[in-house]
Parts: sequence; C-alpha cells; structure tokens
Amino acid sequence: MLGIQKIEAAFSSDGSPEIPVGICYTDIFIDDHWEELTSRPWWYKFSPDLDHQFLCRREVSEKIDQDLCMILFSMILFNKKIEEY
Repeated sequence: MLGIQKIEAAFSSDGSPEIPVGICYTDIFIDDHWEELTSRPWWYKFSPDLDHQFLCRREVSEKIDQDLCMILFSMILFNKKIEEY
C-alpha cells in the first residue's frame, strides 16, 4: 500500500492493516545523515538554483523511502513543474 492508500483505508469502515509512518523533523534527520543520503554538497539544500535543491531532495527521498515530502515553495513561486526534472 502507498501512504495515501493507508490513510484512506484508515478512514474506511474496514480499517487498515498497515499504518503510515513519517519522520518527524525530517530536515534534522537529513542534516544528520547527509553523507549517507546524497552525493551532493551540503549547500545544495540552500542554493538559489532550484535544480540544485531538487537534485539533492530527489536523492534523499529515494534513500529514505518516504512518500510524504515538503513541496518546495520555490517551485510553486517560480512555476516549476516536477516533470521538468
């Protein structure tokens, strides 16, 4: 089950055999494990170049296998689409 399916099942009359889990304080976890999660330099996280930010976030999300993530406000601001990456 994907995270969204687990959430929908939890609100259904049948319930869910699985429970969705997220990492609290994801950014702290990422900072503490940066070298294990991405090959990008640390400053990519703060780079004004959105391509840098997206590259490191993509690598990290694949490693932590978390299907819940923050949407970068900058991507919305600059009308970037995930498909462009």
